[in-house]
Amino acid sequence: MNTILPRFAGGYISEFPFAAQRLYDLAAKDPLLSAGSDSTYAADQTAAERVRNLEGSLAREQARPKAERDLDAEKTLQTQLVAAREARVVSEQAAKHAVAVSHGSRCAHESTVKLVAGTLAGENAKLEQATVALPKRVDLDYVLEQRAAIERLDEEAKRKNAAIPPKKDILARALSEVSAVAKRGAIKVAANGSLILPETPIAALPLVGGDVVKVDEAFAIVASLFESRVVQQVEAAIEARYRDIPKDLILSASEKKAVLAKLARERFEVELAECAAVFALWSAGRHDIGLRADASPLAILGVSGWTARPRREEPLQWVEASRPEARPQERVWIGEREAIESARG
Repeated sequence: MNTILPRFAGGYISEFPFAAQRLYDLAAKDPLLSAGSDSTYAADQTAAERVRNLEGSLAREQARPKAERDLDAEKTLQTQLVAAREARVVSEQAAKHAVAVSHGSRCAHESTVKLVAGTLAGENAKLEQATVALPKRVDLDYVLEQRAAIERLDEEAKRKNAAIPPKKDILARALSEVSAVAKRGAIKVAANGSLILPETPIAALPLVGGDVVKVDEAFAIVASLFESRVVQQVEAAIEARYRDIPKDLILSASEKKAVLAKLARERFEVELAECAAVFALWSAGRHDIGLRADASPLAILGVSGWTARPRREEPLQWVEASRPEARPQERVWIGEREAIESARG
């Protein structure tokens, strides 16, 4: 078991067998996925080396004087090179997938350990086990369907987050501002008959000892003199702005909050099913699927929610001697250098 937890955190999580089992299953799978990543990476490097050797042999054969060239040998090398390149494409894809699977699961492992040791154990949280109804047949396609659903929900949340307030609210706010500016723009007359125009300070550095820089507030004066026409222009501008906005993207603050909360709940439900399916596939001996690097630690633990309890006062003593080794997020493939990022689908 590669999971490292403080003594009090290890004792704490054992109170919730369903969550502890998930954490330990993830810790046990981590080295297997890493080994698979290393194996496929090594196979890909072997395939890449074969391509390079054949390319070199063919180049040397073609560089011979025309009288010394062996056309049959060249044809054989070309055939072998085509097959080697095709094999390399397959091995490279397999290596990238395996590295992504291993890296994503390791990141998920680390974030889950951090949640348990840093938050849940610290709060002595009471965990609620999630109820997930998986289909009778769970396969890779099912996991990919959940991930596609998560992406759709993320897009919808992003879309709803960009929603704007109802037109009446924006109009009321704008007209209120016009009214305030118009009042501020009224021209006054001093006792000596000189005009007192509304002024506003600007962001300029005056000379040492000089007065603060101010300029006449032209728009306030215009709004004071032609308030009704300014109001007409504001109303027209707001009307034009809302003309092409879909109705479902016009939400009040409370409506937006409720919609985003609903989408977040739906997303978490899908994540619970996704993580449960991954653990089920692992139990069936599958090594070609991993957790997303940004998967919710609560969904990984199979927890639907938690509440804090009176905190424990226990010393922070570590009970595991081995910490998971850092896995590379980047590999060097012969012929190119590519960053391997977390698996997200």
